Amino acid sequence: NTNQCVVAGGGVIGIVVAILLSEKYDNVTVIERGKELVGLLNCCQDEAGNYYDYGTHIPTFTNIPELDTLLY
Repeated sequence: NTNQCVVAGGGVIGIVVAILLSEKYDNVTVIERGKELVGLLNCCQDEAGNYYDYGTHIPTFTNIPELDTLLY
């Protein structure tokens, strides 16, 4: 008998929540509507090879070990 949970959203917070919940649950499922995880931390590349961020910028450590490990 396993205990399970579902995390809605594969952005940074969803990923960190899934990591934290994996310490208490046997099975953690992340549901994301997009093709990739990381939400606003993602970027795209144009035809010339330039990269553009989608939005979020975290300039320094957050002091949340799981999040800092993921980001840095």
